Amino acid sequence: MAVGILFYRFSKCLLLAVFYLIRYGETFCQCQVSIVSFDDVQTNGREISLRLRMIDNGSGQKFTDEYDGKELATIITDWVSENTVNHQFTEKQSTRNIMSFDQVRVPLFDERNKPQQAKQWVTKLQNYLKSNYNIISENNSSGLGSGRLYIGEK
Repeated sequence: MAVGILFYRFSKCLLLAVFYLIRYGETFCQCQVSIVSFDDVQTNGREISLRLRMIDNGSGQKFTDEYDGKELATIITDWVSENTVNHQFTEKQSTRNIMSFDQVRVPLFDERNKPQQAKQWVTKLQNYLKSNYNIISENNSSGLGSGRLYIGEK
């Protein structure tokens, strides 16, 4: 008798599980993808895009200008490489007036172990350019994953 009751309860649970999987299987799979994605972000950092643009304020400043024997574009690319997780980024465009990077993997947390958004990460680039090369810029980043820096005026 006890075996019959256990089998009945087991088959009822199994039926419910199969029903749930059939009915909500797609949602269940989306949950699994979200978990994998969160693990990826923790391991490889948050993915952002970065856009830099020269603002013409009469200075004639360009990404091809040299500072200490290196073009500004190279200085920025080197900084991005050194400040991304595992040096992960893709340089999408680099002209005299525009630079853009995609798939930039920034650390999820800053040095104080606080969550880091694109704006905080771009502020570090802004401070680096100001303190090392006296380059004035404006951080116009928005949201978690879109970094924008306008160079040339504030």
